[in-house]
Order: sequence, then structure tokens, then C-alpha cells
Amino acid sequence: MMAHILPDIPPISLPGEVLRVFRTLKALPDSLFIWHHLAPWQPNAPDFLIIHQDGRALLVKVSSAAARPARRAAQFLLLESERAPLGVAEAKVLTDFVATLKLPDEKMLETLIIFPNIPDEQVQAGRLARDDGGPAWAGKELLNPEAGDSWNRFFPSAKMNFLWLEKVRQRFTPEIVIPAEMTVRPPLQRRLEAGLSDYLLDYDQEWAACSQTSSSSALKGLCPAT
Repeated sequence: MMAHILPDIPPISLPGEVLRVFRTLKALPDSLFIWHHLAPWQPNAPDFLIIHQDGRALLVKVSSAAARPARRAAQFLLLESERAPLGVAEAKVLTDFVATLKLPDEKMLETLIIFPNIPDEQVQAGRLARDDGGPAWAGKELLNPEAGDSWNRFFPSAKMNFLWLEKVRQRFTPEIVIPAEMTVRPPLQRRLEAGLSDYLLDYDQEWAACSQTSSSSALKGLCPAT
């Protein structure tokens, strides 16, 4: 069985590197539930949210960086000279996103940067040190089909409770949040005065309800004769 991924069909405009990661994630075990970031008004956001069925959560950012000819370990993975060093922009996206969640102090959420164009050996050699609380890095080998179990090492050991999982999901996929004024259960307001209900059926709804309940003695008197 494959992982549960939403949406299960990637957008046409998806960058090549993100599409490769998408296909890899989709082939992972069905114990994983994966969301792909689809909010165009939030371009600087993680690409994937992965939640294990036991409640452990991982945020993933995909890098489009490409490997450059090897020089010294501290230099050979730098991008163009006018740009930031490898991984800096992606790490900031993840760090800023996690900061907005205001999670408890205990480590309940891990982050990961994937470099689909760069071998893991070069990725790790180009990183001088991992900051405390910073994201893990992984090279293109993680996208190999036989590397499925390797994803487990990036998940936190602590599980996240349901309420925090929902908060992470709402922040990651804002399109799933229904404004309160559009819900079918608005805040309760007691009406003690006489009057009609605020939720009357329109004519089509009334016809549908009556056609389904015409045999009910309790409702037969409310429906017009046909």
C-alpha cells in the first residue's frame, strides 16, 4: 500500500525537484499521511508535511540547488557567489514556519531539507555544522526506491497530540480552514422571542425533503400535495 498523499495528483506547474520528491513520498508505506503545500499566497513555506500514523510529524523543504565542481569542503557546494550558501534560504523557511506555530518546548516536530540534485556525501561535506534545532539535510539518495526505511530516522521520537497536529495542519494547509461565518454551526445565540427560524429551506430544498419523506406521517402534513 502507498502513502496517503493530498492531493494525490501534483499540480502541472510543480518544479521538477519537488515533483521527484512527491513521487517518492507517494510510494512510501501507508502508515504515512502526507500533505503538499498548495497555497500560492504563501510561496515561502515548507513543501510537504508528513505525519506518521502514530502522531510523529516531519516538515520537508525541497532545494533546487545543483552540485558544483568540488573544491574545498567549505566552498564546493556554494551557489553562485551573489547568492546565499547552500541550504540557508531553505532553513530560514522552515525555521520561520515552525516559529509561527509556537509549539511547546519539547521537540515534537522535526524539519528536513532534501537536495534532489546533489549526492548525500557532498551535501553533508558542504555543511560545516547543524545548528541546534536546525533542519536535517539529505541528498538525492533518499529518493531511491530502496531508501524507504531511511525516512524514519528524520522523524522525532516524541509524538504530537491531536490538537497540536491540527494546528500544524491548519497552518500548513490554510485552504482547509472554513471561516467561522461559513460553518453550519455558528456560535449559539438563544432566541426567546417568537418568530420564524433563520434556517428556512428554499423551494428546491423543500421539494427534495418532501419527496424523500412523503411516506412519513410526521412530515406529510408539511409537504404540499402533488
